[in-house]
Amino acid sequence: MKRVDELNAQGIQSVYGVTKYSDRTHEEISVLLGRKGKASSPSTERNIRSPSNGKGNKHYSSSSTLVDWTAAGMVTPVKNQGQCGSCWAHSVTEQIESEWMLAGNAMWEFSVQQVNSCVKKCFGCGGGDTPAGYEYLMGLPKDAGLGSQAWGPYIQSMTEACSGPRCTESCKDLPIEEIETNSRLTGPFATVTGYDYAVPACTGACNAQNMTLLAQNIASHGPASICVNANTWTNYQGGGAVMTTAQCGGFAYDDLDHCVQLTGFNAEANPPYWIVRNSWATDWGNNGYIYLQFDDTNPCGIANEATFVNLGNANVDKEL
Repeated sequence: MKRVDELNAQGIQSVYGVTKYSDRTHEEISVLLGRKGKASSPSTERNIRSPSNGKGNKHYSSSSTLVDWTAAGMVTPVKNQGQCGSCWAHSVTEQIESEWMLAGNAMWEFSVQQVNSCVKKCFGCGGGDTPAGYEYLMGLPKDAGLGSQAWGPYIQSMTEACSGPRCTESCKDLPIEEIETNSRLTGPFATVTGYDYAVPACTGACNAQNMTLLAQNIASHGPASICVNANTWTNYQGGGAVMTTAQCGGFAYDDLDHCVQLTGFNAEANPPYWIVRNSWATDWGNNGYIYLQFDDTNPCGIANEATFVNLGNANVDKEL
């Protein structure tokens, strides 16, 4: 409660309170914060998206002041990563799901378990980073890709903590070479051809990120996968409260410890806020979402590693 009072004193609203995580130790909480990629900084050679009405969507323009891709039906239901540091795998998968729907397909859920188990550059429940997830999928054969949730369901423990590759479900149990064959029974798979940044990636102090460009790209292209500093999120109580940049703590690249999805913003509200989807189930925050301060600051580092993914087969079947 002392920690809650100290954090609330830094903001303009009562953001923090008792949540399902409030009685956990730092070590227990660290299991949830699975962004591990600081040894390999994001590539600065990747393309930066330009604001446009890409994909021909009719939802928002780059000048929109209220953008909510969940309300627009381009975001799958909030997931629960359980007691596994698989936030990075959830963020990769959620981004692919949104891109799939933006291409004109019906809502579809893909296999978080495949990403969590099979990316060799990462550590499964011990953590990972989103670019490594994309690159794994880019390297798969043409007759493979990211399988459906029905093909590779998420089976990491919901009750027992798992924070390393040893307790992560084995990739050997997922017949990647049979994805195309199995898709006739389990539904479509997604192929990834590349990924772009919403704004130039940052590997330093990150105090000059282009937040206007980020908002324009979220409006015109859709949700983005992001990695953040979520060190103070566990006591976020929701209720529509907006967490300030000061309450977030550090926003440098080295502060990032969690990966989620940026699904919109409300610049018309008082105070205005970014809309961020988490993977801690719907009994946390605002039905699984958190609102962060919207201005020219970089709250929780949301602009440091914001990515869009490019799909190779998103138009194969729009009659799901």
